[in-house]
Amino acid sequence: MRRVFLGLFVLCLLSAPAGADEITLTYHFAQPALAAHDDGTVEPVIAGLNQHLVPGEPIVPLRTAWVALPQGHEVVSVRLEPAKAFVLTRGTAAWCPNFGPLDQPIVHDAQPNAAIYSGALPFPAAQYRPLSVQYKRGVAILPVVLYPVQFQPGRERLSFTPDLVLHVTTRPQRRRPADILPFRGLPADLRELRQRVDNPELIETYEVETIPTRDAIDYLVITPKKWVADLQELVQHKADLFGLRCEIATMEDIQQVMTAQTDQKKIRDYIKLRYNDGLQWVLIVGDADQNNEVIKLRGLFVTGTDPDDGTTYTEQRMASDQYYGCLDGSYNGNGNNVWGEPDDGPNGGDVDLLYDVHVGRFAVDERWQLKIIAGKTIAFENDFAMPHRLLFIGEQADEQSSGGVMKEEVYKHCGDQTIDIIRLYDNNGLFNHQNIVTAVNSNTVQWLNHMGHADVTDNMTFTPSDVGELTNTRFYLGFSQGCYSGSVDGVDVSGMAYADCMAEQFTSHYTGGAFAYFMNTRYGFYLTGRVDGPSNVYDWSLADAFFNGGIPHIGAAMDKGKEDNIGMLSPNNMMRWAWYTLFLFGDPQTPMRLNCDNDGDGFVSVYCGGKDCNDEDPNIHPGATEICNDGVDNNCDGLIDAQDPTCASADDDATDDDAVDDDASGDDDAADDDATDDDQGGDDSGGGDNSGCGC
Repeated sequence: MRRVFLGLFVLCLLSAPAGADEITLTYHFAQPALAAHDDGTVEPVIAGLNQHLVPGEPIVPLRTAWVALPQGHEVVSVRLEPAKAFVLTRGTAAWCPNFGPLDQPIVHDAQPNAAIYSGALPFPAAQYRPLSVQYKRGVAILPVVLYPVQFQPGRERLSFTPDLVLHVTTRPQRRRPADILPFRGLPADLRELRQRVDNPELIETYEVETIPTRDAIDYLVITPKKWVADLQELVQHKADLFGLRCEIATMEDIQQVMTAQTDQKKIRDYIKLRYNDGLQWVLIVGDADQNNEVIKLRGLFVTGTDPDDGTTYTEQRMASDQYYGCLDGSYNGNGNNVWGEPDDGPNGGDVDLLYDVHVGRFAVDERWQLKIIAGKTIAFENDFAMPHRLLFIGEQADEQSSGGVMKEEVYKHCGDQTIDIIRLYDNNGLFNHQNIVTAVNSNTVQWLNHMGHADVTDNMTFTPSDVGELTNTRFYLGFSQGCYSGSVDGVDVSGMAYADCMAEQFTSHYTGGAFAYFMNTRYGFYLTGRVDGPSNVYDWSLADAFFNGGIPHIGAAMDKGKEDNIGMLSPNNMMRWAWYTLFLFGDPQTPMRLNCDNDGDGFVSVYCGGKDCNDEDPNIHPGATEICNDGVDNNCDGLIDAQDPTCASADDDATDDDAVDDDASGDDDAADDDATDDDQGGDDSGGGDNSGCGC
């Protein structure tokens, strides 16, 4: 049996099927607050938890439990131990309003789902909902959605269960799913996994399953051969500043060496090959314009339906690089002509949604564009005195939905609320084009964050020709919830190929602007009259990863923010859509300077001008003890394992001059013999000078 701890609650059942293990976790929930709506309905809210949001359905809090499974095991059963509930309040639960795309205002509202509100069953009917087993860097993880509050429509009341006890029974796998990555056990993997699961001590029982076959690698650039020389400065900079082991792989070589039928699978297979050697970061260099791709992406299928008015949004080829970051399974398990469906994972389950490597793209067509974005990236990473200032921009979404109010909800996730911020909002009268230009050109902004309607070539009042008004020489990270402004394949709302999108304009077409951008390749979505629409949730999840999760690297922070919301994915709430469409135009490894001591060890990170070579691990810093043979520079002196004097390989005394292990008396021989003779071979214990074995 394994006993798994979470907070103060520990339970371990003593009966399980032969050969099985049982994991027991207890989740304690704070007393919900009750938000009163104008129509007399009530909404239970628990701080730190997301809400169940499907138009017309009751809004209740939810939490995703993350259960690491034993190595080589599969799930036999999941159950929730009955627990005592009490009446939270009497009344009718508020229902979720409609979702709307951020290219036009919502024109009607959702109505309560009659089957639920007129029925006798509680909602949700069960207080837990297991999802498909996911894999992250070789560890099997079961997400389970928990609902501590239920609405009982027949009695017109809401009940609350403060403690939910989850039991997961597992057994050794009968057959390992195909295409699952091995467990590497690298320090970087363990850090991400410990942040991800609720029972991190179980991961310590995992054994390493892979042996590197090539040179160790942290950072991979995939590019056409013609740009290799132009990328040398970037990879050398990465090696010098961060100590990364870098490789540039040309698309031409990947096409020749890998045997898959499509370029997309060749790229993915090569990334998986280098995963075995320690790969963490992947930068793809090349645009993906429809029918004129420099480096192809794998379009994903996603659909969402508004259950109130029947509006269906379907995208057969959502422009996304997720296929290159989530590496388990084929992403097309049913073998049809679309990838990324909810049944395209192993055994008909969901596809892999947990990131094994972090991916970004320089979406460039020309050498001059590459030089601009690579130069901005290097300049930002070398700017150790970059100001810690935010620029938040909020436009009116509809009569009931203020972009400024939504941005303030994001700001609540920005740490201790002391960081400097410029607010250009609809509701404070400061949102206009000139104010944005002035703020950016002040060279004081590190993160620009926008909410508003947009399209391929129009974002926060800017068209492509307007971007030239930005003359800043200190560059920022951009984030926009607007529709289609990140259409990396150039597709517009009508499905027609179009010009380079605004994300490309801001990052690689002008010398001012951003060093990187998160933008939507298709629609972004909001909820009328609320702050927790899909795009805003991912927005504040990124802020939470930066400021509260201690994750400075932009690609890793956004990937963590997406993973955090896996329990909200539904074909009826557009959360899956918003996950797929959010695209990184930039280098995933680039760290922000919003916090210069993310791990709280008292040492300033190297990317802020300090000497802490790993600001995500409090055990790694100048002055720490070097741990031999762990592959890590623990004391940040630039030397790893045997290179460090602490781990010198010559184990002998301080006075002799031979190079091998010998006795402690200081003789100068080269072999293991007694303390008094000086021959070159082994001899008897009496001290003779013979060179062979005597008696």
